[in-house]
Amino acid sequence: VHAETQDDFLFISKPVWGRASGRWTVQFTRRLATADDHFGGVVVASFDPSQLSRFYETMNLGAGGSAKLVGLDGVVRASGGHAKTDLGSALSDAPLLAALRRNREGTIHLAATDARPARVASFRRVRNHPLAVVLVADEVQPDSSWQRNKPVYLIGCAGLTVVVFLATFWA
Repeated sequence: VHAETQDDFLFISKPVWGRASGRWTVQFTRRLATADDHFGGVVVASFDPSQLSRFYETMNLGAGGSAKLVGLDGVVRASGGHAKTDLGSALSDAPLLAALRRNREGTIHLAATDARPARVASFRRVRNHPLAVVLVADEVQPDSSWQRNKPVYLIGCAGLTVVVFLATFWA
């Protein structure tokens, strides 16, 4: 990544399974230049994505909810909640990935499939890095019994309002 360019940037790798450590890591690398600006090596820092995944586990996003750190390449760098096994996989929702690449932040609705209900996803890109934090939760549908009984509730509320008004007027 760094040997072929003179650009100075932080590269964030996809999750890599460490053969020696037996754990997932994400590598942060930066180019080292010699005094005459030739390639002089790479500085590497390894990050354990399970640290971030454990933090995401503390969020209550509902039974089907998840939190993810996703690269703009679509690869999941850390995840928690319902999608905690997504680490290293490609983001499965094409509309969400397209929105991530187009916008700094946003919310989109994801259609229901045979395998899951309709969901809503909110995201925000990490400033100056090709990453985004994505929160996904099942979309809550209004209770149809409330819709059926809406006229009764409205009449009851109107009646209660009249009673409170009259009680206040005569008090």
